Amino acid sequence: MQKGEPQTLEEQKEELESSMETFRQQVEVRKEMDNIREEGTIKENSVTDTHKIIYEAEKRISDRKKNEVLKVLEANEITNFYSKEKEI
Repeated sequence: MQKGEPQTLEEQKEELESSMETFRQQVEVRKEMDNIREEGTIKENSVTDTHKIIYEAEKRISDRKKNEVLKVLEANEITNFYSKEKEI
């Protein structure tokens, strides 16, 4: 779509949902960064340290989401998701 063209309502909804998802993710990362700072595991003395905190926060969130998915799979007795013999 070119600038100046009116968007359909559906396109506006998609754009808003995308923006909201990005915002939620940023809030989640900021909260996890605050937790890391409170723990004091990474000292923040430079920009590089701040990048380390951001990376660690994103990693923790990713790991947490993976664990949630695995728990759902196991709760539904789908335990062979790593096996090549049986495909889901």
